[in-house]
Amino acid sequence: MTIAAESCDDNWLYEYDRSKPLSSQTVYTDVGGSIINVSKIYTNNIYFGVNVFIAADNSIYRLIKCEEGGFTEDNIANKSYIINKMKRLINNSNVAHYSINSNYINVKTVIQDIKLPNIGNTPTVVEFCYKDDKYSFTNIRVGSTVNRSIYSYHDISSLEPKFHKTHIPTGQLPTKDRILQFYQDTQRALNNVYTYVNTEYSQIKIYRNTI
Repeated sequence: MTIAAESCDDNWLYEYDRSKPLSSQTVYTDVGGSIINVSKIYTNNIYFGVNVFIAADNSIYRLIKCEEGGFTEDNIANKSYIINKMKRLINNSNVAHYSINSNYINVKTVIQDIKLPNIGNTPTVVEFCYKDDKYSFTNIRVGSTVNRSIYSYHDISSLEPKFHKTHIPTGQLPTKDRILQFYQDTQRALNNVYTYVNTEYSQIKIYRNTI
């Protein structure tokens, strides 16, 4: 299984009421798993979207949902909105098609011989990721951070224009120019200042470990 952006980052601290069962403190729980926390993400003090922390498959995953996907600051203030948006994934987490891990089953990574400058004194590694021996997406790894983009898609013309930057037609591999663009986007993202604020309805509080 390839390294997944959703589960590679463990630099988080969890705070909860130890006198109560954890299951009573989740945002939403079903047989397939639980939403344990929803936190607002601010990039350079500008609202970006949310972290949705999910416990499933005996692991904790962090899904990033951006404002453009409907996760506006007003919407995510409503606990029911988050539940309605995420419960299909939770309820079907044991079904391969819906599983959070489904995109990484039978995925192999091939490190590319592409030299890119370090980001923050940390080497940059480019990986092409293949699902069932067909190119699927590209990872850029910077230390323990994994950024994923340049997805394979069968019909680029059907995508909204904003997604053309992050997708290529099925059967193609990323060009050096696309990889350089992805690297520059990753570099900018890692140079941003991120702030995380727990939503009021998240009883299990999660904070970034800055040590």
